[in-house]
Amino acid sequence: MDDESEGCDQDDGNKCHAVADRTGSNAKKSDERPTKRARKQSRELEISALEERALQNGIPQTPDEFEKLVRSSPNSSFVWIKYMACLLVLADVEKSRAVAERALKTISVREEEEKLNVWVACINLENDYGSPREHAVKKIFQRALQYCDPEKVHLALLAMYEKTEQYQPADELLDRMTKRFKTSCKIWLYRIQFALKQGKDVEYIKCIVNSALLSLPQRERINFLTQIAVQEFKCGMPEQGRSRFELILREYKKKGPLECLPGPRNSPW
Repeated sequence: MDDESEGCDQDDGNKCHAVADRTGSNAKKSDERPTKRARKQSRELEISALEERALQNGIPQTPDEFEKLVRSSPNSSFVWIKYMACLLVLADVEKSRAVAERALKTISVREEEEKLNVWVACINLENDYGSPREHAVKKIFQRALQYCDPEKVHLALLAMYEKTEQYQPADELLDRMTKRFKTSCKIWLYRIQFALKQGKDVEYIKCIVNSALLSLPQRERINFLTQIAVQEFKCGMPEQGRSRFELILREYKKKGPLECLPGPRNSPW
């Protein structure tokens, strides 16, 4: 009997150790996430401080001055992009391109956002000075996709198209984006927002919404529909927005109290 009891105690002890190990492992993972975020925020603050110190005596006005600045702040996309702009003011597009290439090679691979900023500057440069423009933009866009987060690169190109009022390429890009990122609530919301801005009719919006609902995960659907309704109110379509809210309440009231409706997540608005 004592042997059995001892065996049970040992088994219980082993189980406790196993649970403790798992708990410790989960806690470690939980601790790693905020630590990673904290490191990223700390690095961003460090880069920002370097930029401020570098510009204490004013923004450089000549290539020689910028050369000194990029040597002291090699990971600052802000400085590199200012250098590119300086050369464009001097009408030296090729040198501006060369500076962009240097920036992409010089900025540390760990500084993903800084590199992305330079790629976005390259896209803008080719949109303004590329020849032929469409081919030049497409070429730099395809290159950026190889090194950066594809969704962020697509959104950067979309922002450029909208800013420069290139609505046809923007519309075509959004079609491709909703196919490539079909489970992204954010991308579908951008698609709806663009359609609303372009004054598309109710049936057109309805078609996009139905396509989105077929692609989005179940957990994202209420949030998606809520955001569309809010935007419809903002765009002067209160009847459509009200009808959509009524649909949400009718379809989802059995799932729980209204307090369970999510707040705005992944919203471009």
